[in-house]
Amino acid sequence: MVTEPAYTGARLYDTFLNQREAARPQDWPTANAIRDQANQSGLVIEDSPQGPRWSLGPR
Repeated sequence: MVTEPAYTGARLYDTFLNQREAARPQDWPTANAIRDQANQSGLVIEDSPQGPRWSLGPR
């Protein structure tokens, strides 16, 4: 059995862009909800003084 990663290609890009779009107008509840959902699936989105960073974490 082959296990597919939770985030690949377009889905990874779309999730990251959706989170950034919510953060831009300071819609923090939506941005945080998207970030939390992504984190649960293995995509870690972090804000830093240099800008947003993402990485693939444990699922």
